[in-house]
Amino acid sequence: SADQAWNATLSREIGHLAAYLGIHNYTPLTGEKYPDARAQYYAVAGAPVQYEKRLRETARVIQSQGRLMKLAVTEWNCNYQDGSEREQTMEAAVCNAGMLHAFFRLGEQVPIAMISDLVNGWDGGIIRSRHGMCYGTPTYHVLCLYAQAAPRKLLGCQYAAPSYGAAAVGNLEKADEIPAVDVVACGTADGGRCLFVVNRDLEARAVLHLPRGLTATAVTTIAAADFTAANTWNSETVVPREVRGVWERLDIAPCSVTRVTLA
Repeated sequence: SADQAWNATLSREIGHLAAYLGIHNYTPLTGEKYPDARAQYYAVAGAPVQYEKRLRETARVIQSQGRLMKLAVTEWNCNYQDGSEREQTMEAAVCNAGMLHAFFRLGEQVPIAMISDLVNGWDGGIIRSRHGMCYGTPTYHVLCLYAQAAPRKLLGCQYAAPSYGAAAVGNLEKADEIPAVDVVACGTADGGRCLFVVNRDLEARAVLHLPRGLTATAVTTIAAADFTAANTWNSETVVPREVRGVWERLDIAPCSVTRVTLA
């Protein structure tokens, strides 16, 4: 719950009986079309910052009660409930990539995190299927982008990025100091290293300078010129695109999710 007093009560009274505290995380739950699409984008794109803080505080409250429960986010996704199917857009993909970054940083505090749904189910299903045909939403391709890298260990990562403020939208509070760029570094199952980069900015490219001794050998990006872009039965264009080479400096596209393979 967002109510930490309730989380404390729950932990104190039944925390000794449970291994996990189950959490469902959907945003922005506007229930109707928001009048300012751009303001909604920036609020939704920055939502993971709010949720990461809330999950950290929830874990702290549990520990303060002497309990060992972990957090299990058994359902999470964008959910607008406005009939727009924005759950299937690049906007949702940017938000959901940010949620993956939050889960990475939360580490053992959140050992379970499952997106909802995998196939159809509702507008947020990340694979759309009917009559023997299917396609992946931008969020589906984001999850594949991360999974295919087989990240196994969170590595240290220092960077600086501008920040912005976002209006209150749906179940999201007004927020300040949302980083326009979110980066995590991971060690991979094959012994390699990679970066995952989310650029929330709709206009500005992010310039990534790699530390001395590191180079990028492959850059795979999911991006769209319009944050409302979505794949359809006839056209699946919001997909990963990879380039290979050797770089010490990278320009990260606006409104994008990028995986950088390091050497």
